[in-house]
Amino acid sequence: MQLLNEVSDLEPAYAMADLFYLPSRLDPLPNVTIDAAMRGLPVVCFEGASGTAEILQRDATVRHTVVPYLDLEAAARRIVELMENQELRMRIGEATRALARATFDMDLYVAKIDDVGAQAIEAARQRRWDFETIQRDVSFDAGIMSPADGLPLPRDVAILQFLATWSAARTAPYQRKNVALRRPCVGFNPQIYAHHQQIEADINPLADFIRKGRPQGPWVHPVIRPLTPDAHPISGLKTAIQAHFYYPELIYDFLGKLSTNRSSCDLLLSTNDEAKAASLRDATRDFQRGSVEVRVVPNRGRDLAPLLSVYGEEIIRYYDVVCHLHAKRSLSVDAAMGEIWREFQWQHLLGDLYPMMDLALSHFAKDEDLGLLFPEDPHLCDWEANLELSQKLAVRLGIELPLPPFFEFPVGTMFWSRPRLLAPLVNLRLSWDDYPEEPVPNDGTVLHALERLVPFLAGSARLNWATVHVPGVNR
Repeated sequence: MQLLNEVSDLEPAYAMADLFYLPSRLDPLPNVTIDAAMRGLPVVCFEGASGTAEILQRDATVRHTVVPYLDLEAAARRIVELMENQELRMRIGEATRALARATFDMDLYVAKIDDVGAQAIEAARQRRWDFETIQRDVSFDAGIMSPADGLPLPRDVAILQFLATWSAARTAPYQRKNVALRRPCVGFNPQIYAHHQQIEADINPLADFIRKGRPQGPWVHPVIRPLTPDAHPISGLKTAIQAHFYYPELIYDFLGKLSTNRSSCDLLLSTNDEAKAASLRDATRDFQRGSVEVRVVPNRGRDLAPLLSVYGEEIIRYYDVVCHLHAKRSLSVDAAMGEIWREFQWQHLLGDLYPMMDLALSHFAKDEDLGLLFPEDPHLCDWEANLELSQKLAVRLGIELPLPPFFEFPVGTMFWSRPRLLAPLVNLRLSWDDYPEEPVPNDGTVLHALERLVPFLAGSARLNWATVHVPGVNR
């Protein structure tokens, strides 16, 4: 090998060369490889190490010169092969030249750049129109757009943030990767709207919804709001709260929030060892509004196993309405997030600022078709890694297929429900072995699938569902 000094004209070097070897480990798109390819020189390079490799792999003939990442022996063998086989070298060289001319045609490149610029101008105009549409409308809620652990966003800033995050995330799957995308107002799901209406990519779904006069469809749903902290009528419904306490110290916060209400209810509690059970029994010894039962269960199945496999049949047999809760914490992931999430759920379903249990029961009492009530979550979630398992469970549960790509569900598996809506879940007769062992993965288990299927059971039972929203309580 001979290293040459700097030269002002590379043409003689290209003319003398039989091929070009690009040993770079990371190089976006070197001009020298473009020059070599335009002159019909085969380019030997590593897969995944440059944009050159990505381009060469588009052609069935040319991709022969792309070798596995940093496999020096493979690169050497390929070079020797090309040097010893002139016919192969010439054939790949001509294919490389044709690919390069098609890829790096300057007129085509300029036209594409011009097209991208035109699209950007049109997108900016659309973004401005969407901003003005949303800004003039009263429905946009800067509060629900503002994370609970930060300062409230000014309304215009929140609108701009929603427009930007929607433009990035839209209806892409696995929305957990797009945690910044939040719903713009309660009672409206922009992803469901965009999916059903098939709106153009650069048009914001909320702005389109407003401009079209708020058409009805699966993208809107009823929302129950506490208008005043006044007491609600006692419902008379036989009520139970089934709550799992892996962290029994949270029972005092639970009882404090429950005391905001006047309604009676039985407490069906669970935990995973006798010491914790004794703590729960001691804390609830003076509970006067109903009976208290505490059961010790295996540390498996998190909160759903006690609901379905321990108390499920009793709930279906004896109660008109049940609330399912758990003492959520996320100490292994993000302790602050876990505290905020539990506070969000319990404020919406139990109370504190408002008597939310009384409010929920009053709606169940006056609306026989209401089957499920859960918090209006600001985040937009989808099936994530749970679709395949959810489809199998849906067949067993009698839920109609296909399942829609975007939907609402009780994120965190806390809700109020009529027991007959939960009956299909109980009738699955899940054993402890059907639930995942600890530590439970963050996604892709029967727990995550069942969480998402709960609202679909309302349709199967010919019941309706709604969300509940407490202004100022966010996560």
